[in-house]
Amino acid sequence: MKNRANVIRLLNAGYRRIPLPAEVPADALKDQSSAPIQNVAGGLPAELKSTLAEPPALPALRGDVQADVAVLGAGYTGLTAALALAETKKVLVLAKGRLDSGSTAWAQGGIAAVLDAGDTFENHVRDTMIAGAGLNNRETVEFVIERAPASIDRLSELGVPFNREAGDLHLTREGGHSHRRIVHVNDATGWAVQAALLKAAEENPNITLLPGQSCVDLITGRNQVDYSGSGRV
Repeated sequence: MKNRANVIRLLNAGYRRIPLPAEVPADALKDQSSAPIQNVAGGLPAELKSTLAEPPALPALRGDVQADVAVLGAGYTGLTAALALAETKKVLVLAKGRLDSGSTAWAQGGIAAVLDAGDTFENHVRDTMIAGAGLNNRETVEFVIERAPASIDRLSELGVPFNREAGDLHLTREGGHSHRRIVHVNDATGWAVQAALLKAAEENPNITLLPGQSCVDLITGRNQVDYSGSGRV
């Protein structure tokens, strides 16, 4: 707590009622929660800059929120799962801070997929295994790589404005890759993906988004007075 970086880290995490010792510099108390937005704003295309407005106030909870599935986390993984589950289920997404403050928004690079003429899944798998010094789980590597092109198509459908040239995706080549595979949105790909997924989730009637929530424990049927082995939350 005597270290400024630790104070800022706590502020970013939303712990704003922690008593601070007198040695902490006054300027360390400045709320840095908007830092991700400031860092990537310059790299966003014009159509995404409108997403940088302040989010609405946190919703007031009244009574129980009923859902079939609870998803903890509102980044790429959480929102992607929520959108898939929402096709048949009522989904509750919980985020410990702002809905746009997770790790996804910090990603500045791009997403690798076999999209270039002459490239193959086998090439991508080989490059990945070499880069991982053979420690990768090959089955997992193959699973991800073979589904990457379809994932890029899905993100495009959801409104992620990947950079293009003459209508085709603009591909770059990064370290470890033998072909051009990286699709990107300028230098703020993560923020663009987060914004598109969040918009889709907000517009889905089967998804409820709750920011500013802390999950301490999950109470399941095993904790009922009348014991149930169902495992339901």
